[in-house]
Amino acid sequence: SAAHLAAFTLQEESLETMLLAAPEAVHASDADGRQPLHYLASGSERSLGLVYLFTPQPFRTWLQSRSRSSVAFAPPQTLANLTLELQDAELATAAVLLASGADPAATDARGASALHLAAQSGSAAVTSMLLDTASERAAAGGEGDERGSDGDERQVEASALARLELARARDATGR
Repeated sequence: SAAHLAAFTLQEESLETMLLAAPEAVHASDADGRQPLHYLASGSERSLGLVYLFTPQPFRTWLQSRSRSSVAFAPPQTLANLTLELQDAELATAAVLLASGADPAATDARGASALHLAAQSGSAAVTSMLLDTASERAAAGGEGDERGSDGDERQVEASALARLELARARDATGR
């Protein structure tokens, strides 16, 4: 859907406009049960890095519009540098989705939550944001959530697993 694409490409302003017009789009699932938050959390930096390798100019233009630096993104164009450059855009996009009611613990057809995907992709900032949101919602008893205790248990379990993945990612990257 358009919301999935906007989340994947970190188009937070477009996504916010879409969700104002159609709030239910935040929970829309694709054929694999993935919601827009899954697309954001699944490691946009990896996929967009591949785009850079094959189509440098369109990617450079896209990156310059989302980069945290005031100068053009300069070599070395490594995955680590790219991840840091995109962090603000990822956090802004995640904030839009979470404010619209996206569930960090919602699982896709394979059982992966956005929380797990963010931790596996090595995005510590997004993982922390999703963990905080899941924890706050679990502590609040899932206000406005009709899942009941099974949903609360799922969020707590997802939070614990994501914290483990985040710790592993931090150990591996030294962050």
